[in-house]
Amino acid sequence: MCACKTLGGLIRAGMDSFNAGDGDAALEQLNDALALSGRIGSQVHQAKIRCNLALVLSHAGNISAAVRHYRTAISLVEGRLGADHPLLDRMRRSVGTFLTDAA
Repeated sequence: MCACKTLGGLIRAGMDSFNAGDGDAALEQLNDALALSGRIGSQVHQAKIRCNLALVLSHAGNISAAVRHYRTAISLVEGRLGADHPLLDRMRRSVGTFLTDAA
């Protein structure tokens, strides 16, 4: 199977696990996806996966790890796509919402 299809499957499985209430499985699958995206060299996928990890971690109460993942995701997108890219705007809004909800 193509690495990109494997990556997509891991991301979907991780979010399906999260939505089913299995945070441990979600973290495992998303961390596997993050490792694969690193081997592939896809910074944009890494950023999206880190946002998903931040969501899972925040629901588990690990706010500091969630914030680290969000910050890394934003840095990856800025470096790859530029500071004016629409994905970056969406990520920043998500982080703002996340931090407001966490407070």
